[in-house]
Amino acid sequence: MPRDFTLGELQKVYEIIIGKKIDHKSFRRRILGVDILEDTERTRQDGKKPAKLYQLKEIHKTHFFMRNIEAATEFS
Repeated sequence: MPRDFTLGELQKVYEIIIGKKIDHKSFRRRILGVDILEDTERTRQDGKKPAKLYQLKEIHKTHFFMRNIEAATEFS
């Protein structure tokens, strides 16, 4: 994973690890809610519109979700 990444890129990594597709809105809400990412205030063209770039905060704790982020569908 590069130092700066979009939420879409982070979601793809997470989906590969768990082997399931994840609902986009659910992933975004849960990841931004745990306060481990820092907005770099830069963007990258990622699809139709620019996507914000994030990085891990310098000082962050390991976070364990109380329950899994909901999967949209399973990989084939």
